[in-house]
Amino acid sequence: TTLFRSVCRLMELLARQHGVSFSAEIQPGSVLVESTEVVLTEICLNLIRNAIEATSGVANAAVVVRTSVVAEGQVIIEIEDNGPGIPAAIRMTLFQPFVTGKEDGNGLGLFIASERARELGAKLDCLDRTNGGTIFRLTLPCTAKNYEPTTRN
Repeated sequence: TTLFRSVCRLMELLARQHGVSFSAEIQPGSVLVESTEVVLTEICLNLIRNAIEATSGVANAAVVVRTSVVAEGQVIIEIEDNGPGIPAAIRMTLFQPFVTGKEDGNGLGLFIASERARELGAKLDCLDRTNGGTIFRLTLPCTAKNYEPTTRN
């Protein structure tokens, strides 16, 4: 959608300020979900901003946002970064209130994002990247009647 693309453009500016490469790979029709754009925007802004902050100062820092529609009738939004990753001890409780790995974090951003995702009937997961870094995956129900599923790797 236009709003989602605007979010990505805004986050691209923030990424530049932090010296982070930013790209968005948005599959046409992949953000047709049962949600208001405002809620989806709120969740994505938080996740993308966190990824940019996590990679700031990392050599060849990069954040990639990907969207796709999968055969199960779901939309997948992934925010991937090549930052230092999230320690296992924090990862286990990451979506609980007041849990943070940031020096100046209050531990509410991911908790709120997770709760908002649940309100949409969605699921928010945190995954390790193979070569370091983190992937946040938001899986939402799709409302598109006619869509072309993509094969996910």
